[in-house]
Amino acid sequence: MDMTNIACTEKYQTQRKEQEAIFTAAHFQDSEVIQLSPEYRIEKNTYAQNNTSATENTLLNSKNEIIYRYRNLDDSGDFCKLITHSNGNLYLVFRIDLYGYSVFNITENKAFHYIPEENETFIWTDILYNPLNNILVVSGCFWACPFSIHILNFSQPMIETAWVDIHKELENGYDKYDDIDFARWENDNLILKASEIYQCGETSKNRNIEISISKRQYRMWLDGITDQ
Repeated sequence: MDMTNIACTEKYQTQRKEQEAIFTAAHFQDSEVIQLSPEYRIEKNTYAQNNTSATENTLLNSKNEIIYRYRNLDDSGDFCKLITHSNGNLYLVFRIDLYGYSVFNITENKAFHYIPEENETFIWTDILYNPLNNILVVSGCFWACPFSIHILNFSQPMIETAWVDIHKELENGYDKYDDIDFARWENDNLILKASEIYQCGETSKNRNIEISISKRQYRMWLDGITDQ
């Protein structure tokens, strides 16, 4: 799978300009306000055309000053989250397309975009950042696959890094589990909730379980992709 970042390539930027034709008054659907914190909010306008839904998003502070504006060309599973990082900076994590992710450093007024060359990579739909270990837990899925979790080292938010697919790391992975989601951090252990597939006679059934991933285990996974 080619995970090369094409966000800044001429080809991708040309493609974006063509798709941004959706952002006209004729295609406007509705608007909403997403309150990210007492200080920041997103004003989100949705546009739709030919079974495609896209959003134009404006980040504002409590003084109604525009901080940043971005467009998401495909808002399936759209999300945006504020992160107070262990490095002292405040970040907005979001998407500008169906695949990949983006980060805006509010503290330093800088943006980073990651769009993979390969289509149908993991679709981010939510995140949870742990400032104690700088791990970003990402919820989402591959298209038409079970809900899943990826983790990545988020110590340097503005630099792309590889992702660990929890489904693939667990024994029998996608054959043994349907949906996997984040449950909680328990000390240094990552606790997941999963729908486990098991046989009852000749019938396949599902049961809800919790999976504990130790610090040693997830660090091995993260170090493994770093060394490749």
